[in-house]
Amino acid sequence: GLLKAIYMLFPNAETRYCVRHLHANFKKAGFRTKELKDLLWKATRVSTLRDFEDVMVELKNTNQHAYDWLKEKNPTHWSRFHFSIKTQSDMLVLLEVIGKPILTMMETIRTKIILLIFKKKEKAKKWKGMLCPKIRKKLDVNIKDLLRNWDLTSIPCIHVVAVIHLKYEFLKTHVQNWLVRGPKQWLSVPNMLPILPPTLRRQPSRPTKVRWKEHDEPQIIRRLSKKGVDMRCSKCNKIGHKKRSGKGEVGQKILISHLPLLIILLKL
Repeated sequence: GLLKAIYMLFPNAETRYCVRHLHANFKKAGFRTKELKDLLWKATRVSTLRDFEDVMVELKNTNQHAYDWLKEKNPTHWSRFHFSIKTQSDMLVLLEVIGKPILTMMETIRTKIILLIFKKKEKAKKWKGMLCPKIRKKLDVNIKDLLRNWDLTSIPCIHVVAVIHLKYEFLKTHVQNWLVRGPKQWLSVPNMLPILPPTLRRQPSRPTKVRWKEHDEPQIIRRLSKKGVDMRCSKCNKIGHKKRSGKGEVGQKILISHLPLLIILLKL
């Protein structure tokens, strides 16, 4: 009865359901599981048609009766995707008077709206020109650069978006087709075979981390070569062999800086 009365008094008004109360009626119908609750809230929050259809299909596969119950409700009242972009609501005013009687609530809302209009009117008297300062400041921006940005990025600027809404056209028709959000937004082609990933073939050797360079490219050597460097044993301090191949005993290490002093002592 309430919806019919609102439609008779305000035929152009858009009505929306509270999802919390919608879920309460959903539970009264016998659908009380958490999985069905999550699917209901997910269906109300999605903002694209493909996502909405996917959630409804998932709900249908989970519980056919829950799907039939929700399908009877007009999605324009509870689905974000089906909401009109022109309708807005000021929840701050409603939160202040939500617990008051109906007459007090309506009078408070009316008073706040009148005060808001009066403040805006007094502020508009101080403007210089027909436009408000914020809009005039935005129009001072070079529009040619914005249009050039549209040509480069294929995304309409704010002025073009305003004109598109004024002409009641769809914004997505003025954006290039490749600027879509993921595979779910791609156009479905009938009788199309699934695109499979390429076959993974492992090479016989270890994969290289550095690409092959051409002959005329400079070859960067990351490690210095020891070619031409004399090896010195760390045990006997002799040149010509390493510690592993040396046969000297540990403890006979003689420093080179002490050799001249040792020779002088032997001569004495």
